[in-house]
Amino acid sequence: LATGAVARRIRPGFKRVQEQFAALSTCIHENLEGVRVVKAFANRLREIGRHYATFRGDLFVGDERYAFPPKRRIKGLLGRDFTPLRQLTKETYPTNALTDRIRWSKYLYATIFDKWRMTFDLDAGLNFGRSVVMSCIQLAAIAGFKRILLIGVDARYGHGNDYFRGMKADVAYVNNRFIQNPRLAMEPMLVIAQVLLDDLDVELLDGTPGGALRFIEKVDLEEALGGV
Repeated sequence: LATGAVARRIRPGFKRVQEQFAALSTCIHENLEGVRVVKAFANRLREIGRHYATFRGDLFVGDERYAFPPKRRIKGLLGRDFTPLRQLTKETYPTNALTDRIRWSKYLYATIFDKWRMTFDLDAGLNFGRSVVMSCIQLAAIAGFKRILLIGVDARYGHGNDYFRGMKADVAYVNNRFIQNPRLAMEPMLVIAQVLLDDLDVELLDGTPGGALRFIEKVDLEEALGGV
């Protein structure tokens, strides 16, 4: 994910356009918009906590195995405060303190969690999709942004080792199912998000140079950011 060079170029002038754009990146080790969203397994939380120990922005953490992440355990691993993200469940699923504690098997995700609906409501829960990008988009809309610009969402990885290319720290985890066909994993959900965002008068734009997405409106990155 080659977002480092882009981040260095746009950071000096980003404040001038932050009221119009939410710059989203799949690379969690770059700081563009002052908000970080993390989906991680337990063995990565300590690494994330070390990296964001002095980070002054809001840190949002969701766990794809739970309807609501175990706050006390995650805080112990992270070593800092964070905002927990509820995962959107199907309307037939009872949400309460007991079911929130259940750690679901990945084989039941499709049964419990709703991957085709979005509420743009933190209390109801976010649709995590198959990529952290989906949570970022929903949070940006909730925050009131009217134009959401995707950066680094290129949906093409020649090899699993390309998944975290450009990060400042070594990351061992690779989602191999995602790598096999990232467009199939992401673009259907992005199109659904685009349709729902239209009803909110929110634009979803793809500013990734050379990205493989085909059905999200493409824009020139420098032009979209006003030449900053």
